[in-house]
Amino acid sequence: MAQPFKIAPAAELPLLIIELLLHCPVSFRKMASHSRVHMEKVLIELEPDSWHGFSTESVWATKLGDDLFRLENSPFFANDLSYEDVIKTTLKERVNYFIETVTSSGRSTYRIIPNNAADSASFERYWRPIEDLGCSFEQGNFGFILFAVDVPSDTNIHQVFALLEEGVHNKVWEFEEGHCSHSI
Repeated sequence: MAQPFKIAPAAELPLLIIELLLHCPVSFRKMASHSRVHMEKVLIELEPDSWHGFSTESVWATKLGDDLFRLENSPFFANDLSYEDVIKTTLKERVNYFIETVTSSGRSTYRIIPNNAADSASFERYWRPIEDLGCSFEQGNFGFILFAVDVPSDTNIHQVFALLEEGVHNKVWEFEEGHCSHSI
């Protein structure tokens, strides 16, 4: 597994990578196809002293019942959660807080940080085979660029992992596993 990320400020990324992120095709943006009208935010408390420095993360979720929600995006920082997992929450001061996963979606989550030296053509060349396996990503700028990669339950996780490692080997990105729900 890759080591914890070494974060470079977003301002240091080459212009081509920034252009890729700003003009990312809709197929890479799962949330673009969903209406947020019926969704709510759920707050997840994160492990203290994590590499990213954040104490909480909010995710979009669809309310299924009193305290049950289905995640509608891949978490950027929270571990052991994936897109479409069903979770239990508690309401505190009008905020839904994550308590536990009730039902796993069978999906897995990986996170990618592009290397400063990588250009958009390199990123695309190494990302395309992963997308062809059915994966998608959401991107965020947290003072550094981060991709949350969704791996569907019917995708060969070993192929995805090998392709992610190939990107590391070729200095296109670093990655980490946020949650693996696939059978290994």
